[in-house]
Amino acid sequence: FSLTPDFAKLGEDKNVELKGVYVDYTPFKDYLSFRIGQFNQPFGFENVYSSSKKKFVDAPKYLKEVLGSDYDYGLQMTAGYKKLLQIQAAVINGTTKSTETNDKKDFVLKTVVDLGLLYYLLKDVEVSFSVYDRYYSTSTTVAVKNDKHYAGYIKIERKIVIPTFLTLEYVYGKDLKLKNDIVDYICTLEIKPFALTKNKYLEGISPTFRYELWDKKINTSNDEETITSFGINYYFDKFLRLLVDYRNSSIPNKPAHEIYNFMVQVNF
Repeated sequence: FSLTPDFAKLGEDKNVELKGVYVDYTPFKDYLSFRIGQFNQPFGFENVYSSSKKKFVDAPKYLKEVLGSDYDYGLQMTAGYKKLLQIQAAVINGTTKSTETNDKKDFVLKTVVDLGLLYYLLKDVEVSFSVYDRYYSTSTTVAVKNDKHYAGYIKIERKIVIPTFLTLEYVYGKDLKLKNDIVDYICTLEIKPFALTKNKYLEGISPTFRYELWDKKINTSNDEETITSFGINYYFDKFLRLLVDYRNSSIPNKPAHEIYNFMVQVNF
């Protein structure tokens, strides 16, 4: 059983919002499990990556501009061989927030393969592809639209001289309203250059970098948004992390936007 509250709404004088609320049933450990409730749709990488491990405060554009909400109600099945090969399928009800319709059910299919399954030297190199078939309607008087989103990624998390975390993610398809063709490229890198020192005060310093190219209308030129982020994660231990990052967003012929973030994370 899992329960994930979101306290951000308290700053708006609203109630705490419950996001992840689901029950897992695992009849065969490492091979078959079922999840029912409200959970992250099994689509892409950043959408399902644990919030306690995310490298930056700000999420890639597709989470809001394509998915609308990173949580949804439904039933999910995960089958595979331990953590080397997994197939996830989910039937989702819809967020009912003017972004989808409950007249039809959305369907998500995702495959995840650790290349160590094929060759031992490729262990911890993860490749994934997912497709999201969804419906959209603004009201009962508007015809229901149906289209798809696609996502693929490569994740490398292993020691390459020093501990390295690298993801290359690609999202393609329609936007949230199933109107325009979009594409999103995301590259995220985190390294731990002081891990070799074995100094407990230095090895937690982890520089991070992200490059994102977001195109909200593929058929329109000069509207691509380039987002570059730099930051430093400092891991005191597995319970405490500090993050400072800088984000620069630019669109041709428009002023650039700069954002600075600071986060303290406590795990318990």
